[in-house]
Amino acid sequence: DVDAYINPRATTVSSILRHIRHGRVRGVYSIGDAEAEVIEAQVLSTSPISGQRIRDIDFPEGVKVGGVRKGSEVVKPSGSLRIDEGDVIVLFCMMPDVPEVERLLQVSIDFF
Repeated sequence: DVDAYINPRATTVSSILRHIRHGRVRGVYSIGDAEAEVIEAQVLSTSPISGQRIRDIDFPEGVKVGGVRKGSEVVKPSGSLRIDEGDVIVLFCMMPDVPEVERLLQVSIDFF
């Protein structure tokens, strides 16, 4: 009885995407026929979203916050939740919105 299978193509694509995305990306998972991505990234001090509440972040229309991990606690995202340095954020992104998400997660020269 097989309950699940591993798609080698999806695994390879996710591995490659993790390395080409900007910022401190921990995981990237392609959805559908590369129509969307789920991006898991650590928020750095130089990221434009660090220190902002979710409702104040100018995410593109096709982006949804799926979850936030603060330390060892996973927190349900709400508009009033503040995103801080070191948090791990999970974002669902439609492909046209990925460049803007990368900009919001990117490392600036000040980080070094």
